[in-house]
Amino acid sequence: MGLPRPDSCLPRLSWAVFLVLLVVQGGCSKNRAEQKYDQGMIALEHLDLAGAREDFSEAIAKSPIARIRGKAYFRLGRMDDLYQNDPLQASQDYMKALENLQGGAIRQKVSFFLARDLDRLSRSDQALEILEKIDSDSLDSEFQGRVYLLMARIYEHRENYLDASKFYKKVVRAVPDGFTGEKARYKLGLMESFLGNSSGASIRLTAFLKRYPDSTFASVARLNLASIDEKDGQYQKALDLLTVLLSTYPNPALINSKIMELKKKMDSHASGGQQTGASPGSGASG
Repeated sequence: MGLPRPDSCLPRLSWAVFLVLLVVQGGCSKNRAEQKYDQGMIALEHLDLAGAREDFSEAIAKSPIARIRGKAYFRLGRMDDLYQNDPLQASQDYMKALENLQGGAIRQKVSFFLARDLDRLSRSDQALEILEKIDSDSLDSEFQGRVYLLMARIYEHRENYLDASKFYKKVVRAVPDGFTGEKARYKLGLMESFLGNSSGASIRLTAFLKRYPDSTFASVARLNLASIDEKDGQYQKALDLLTVLLSTYPNPALINSKIMELKKKMDSHASGGQQTGASPGSGASG
C-alpha cells in the first residue's frame, strides 16, 4: 500500500481545522454572551441601569444559545417594569423572552409578568389566556399565590365575583398568610358581600379582623362589616365599629358622616317603637 499523496491530505486537514475553529468560536461566543449577562446582573445590583441595559443587549446580540437571550430579555423587561414604569416596552421584552425560553420556572415567571403588564394595558383577555397556561403546580407556593391573585383580581374587575372568589380561595390554599394570603382573605369577605351573601361576608370579615387586627386592610374591612351590620339591622354593632374607625380610618370625615346618618336612623327606629338590636337572619359575627 502506497503512502497517501500530500495534496489528498490537505482537504481533510482543512476541514478538521475548520471544524475545530467553529467549535472554539462557538464556545467563545457563548462565553462572551454569558460574561455579558453576568456583567449585566452585577451592574443591575449596583443600580447601574445604563450599564446593565448595555450588557444585556450585548448578551442578546452575542449569544448563540436561545436560553441566554431569553434570560437577558427577561431582565430588560423587569428593568422597564421596575425603573421605567413602561408596561408596553416591558411586555414586548417579555414576549421576546418567551420566544427564546423553552420551559422551566423562569418561563412561568416571565408569563406571569407579561400577563400582569397586559392587564395594566387593558388587555385582560390576553392576560387570562396566558395565566391559564401557566403550570402553577410547578411554582413555589408564594409565586403560585401571585398567579391566582392576579386571576382573581381580573375576574373581580370584570364583576365576575363567583370566579374571583374561586381564585381567592386558591390563593389562601397556596399562601395561607403573608401579604398575599392576607389580602385574599379580606377579598373573600368582599366577594361574599358582592354576591349578596351578607351572612357569609360577615363571617369572613369578622374572622379576618380576628386574624389580622392590625392589617393594612383592617380599616376598610371594619367599614364594610359596619355596612353589612347596618343593613342587617345590627345598628349598635355597626356604630361600635364606626366609632373605632374614627381614630384609624384615613378619611375620618367620612366616618363621622356615616355615624351621624346611623344615629339618625337609630333615633328614627327608636321613636317608632322599633328595636335596634339583632334582627332575624342577621350576619353571624364569627
